[in-house]
Amino acid sequence: LDLDTNSNPSLKMPFVAAGYCKTPKDAIRLFGISDLRRIDVGSYTLPTLSGNTGTTFLPGRTFALNAVGLTNPGLDGLLQMVPAYLEIELGFGKEIWISVAGYSVEEFVKLVLALIRAGVRKIQLNFGCPNSYAGNEQKPIFSFDPEAMAAVMRGIRAACMEFQIQISVKLSPYSNPVELQRAIFVLGINPFVVEIVCCNTFPNGWWMEAGKPVFSTPGGYAGISGEVMF
Repeated sequence: LDLDTNSNPSLKMPFVAAGYCKTPKDAIRLFGISDLRRIDVGSYTLPTLSGNTGTTFLPGRTFALNAVGLTNPGLDGLLQMVPAYLEIELGFGKEIWISVAGYSVEEFVKLVLALIRAGVRKIQLNFGCPNSYAGNEQKPIFSFDPEAMAAVMRGIRAACMEFQIQISVKLSPYSNPVELQRAIFVLGINPFVVEIVCCNTFPNGWWMEAGKPVFSTPGGYAGISGEVMF
């Protein structure tokens, strides 16, 4: 990605960088070399995660597969960085949204409430990451569970209603339009949800070379992106 706005003037328009921006240093670098108006940082989870091992990215002509996972320092590490994020936001006059990913309703609510108490008012809920595992078990993808998404919304509403917050929700791609309609209904009835980000990678892609899965995740699965999705 060419972030030099002299050679790439389209970047003078609002732009969101997400996924690989994980520290205040990353945010300063991106804001300093481009005209980005906003950056999403994270995603961050409750525990510290080291991400997946082995091959985690495979580029193709019309697709890409990734099994990077959510490498991050956890909530404790995030809270240490929040003052710097808020200072950067003020200094550059631009927006930083902090993305969080929970693996239960309670985790999502705890992450959001902790950020609000630390002074954060712009939070993204990552409901779509397909690349997280507990041992050999794939962790739940909230995008495909409307009841779980609704429970998160209720929990945030109950715990944070006294605060003026803005929530962004990042969803998975849906192959079933009915699932998308359900998700929009569940999210749209909450006034603090100001945007829906479409979209994360499509879960559980698979690739073999020499008769073996390329990825070392359980089942050899990875998220799919690129032209092949269209």
